Amino acid sequence: MKKRLFIVPNIEKPAAIEAARKVVDWADKNGFQPAFFPDDARALEFDSLILVSQPKKEELAVVLGGDGTILKAARLLKSSETPVLGVNFGRVGFLSEIDSRYLFSALEKLKSGRFQIEERMMLEVVFTFNGQEAKEKVLNEIVIGGTARSRLLKFSLLVNGERLKDYQGDGLIISTPTGSTAYSFSAGGPIVSPFSDCFLVTPLCPYTLFNRALILSSSEVVEVLPGPGISLNIALDGIDYQGMSEIRKVLVRKSPKNFRLIRVGREKKFYRLLEEKLSFRRRQEKC
Repeated sequence: MKKRLFIVPNIEKPAAIEAARKVVDWADKNGFQPAFFPDDARALEFDSLILVSQPKKEELAVVLGGDGTILKAARLLKSSETPVLGVNFGRVGFLSEIDSRYLFSALEKLKSGRFQIEERMMLEVVFTFNGQEAKEKVLNEIVIGGTARSRLLKFSLLVNGERLKDYQGDGLIISTPTGSTAYSFSAGGPIVSPFSDCFLVTPLCPYTLFNRALILSSSEVVEVLPGPGISLNIALDGIDYQGMSEIRKVLVRKSPKNFRLIRVGREKKFYRLLEEKLSFRRRQEKC
């Protein structure tokens, strides 16, 4: 029986769509069963390749896009822990690090088993709304905000059941080490190694002199409780969850499942990426 190769393209990028079609041909010729998630299959007119069962840990996935497409794959793969090869079709990414020029040489390494698995911590978020409970996983971050943009949000932060602080502001970002280079960084949070065993809590425009981010052990559990008469919105890895204006509690803890990235030796190292994306050196050279 052929091993399935899940193809997750950015369907808004013509180059990624073209590459997806070529990967289908490569998979057919190299002993893999290509498969797409339903929306992508229909967009590319590959209805016959829609997956019929959930991915498994021993199968493989290739993502053709940028970091946003990696986050999409993390949502689609759920808790399967299927290893993901990220191929970059946009700007330099922190997750999709392989240049598109090396797509097929990377696939050949997948075929021959010449790759390593890099484990990335995920967070599990549980929130209650309208008397119902929802549970999701994120690779980057959870953003908690209010429903009225012009209104000051009041909420309490608890760690392991103990009240740490009452906040007033625009909201809160709870991020993984992987997500420390994303929204949390823009909000003034620190950058931590993606291999750290911790998570970050970064306030958004707090109305207080204490506006520092917190770095917490991954063994701790965080709860966010809205103040009286306050409604919360929640966004998970950039996806807003609408229609949940009665959220009463958000609980965040380390997920028992990791996100697994495939590394084939063509990737740029994390600190090299930091230098390229965030340092002033190249900007100064252009001046």
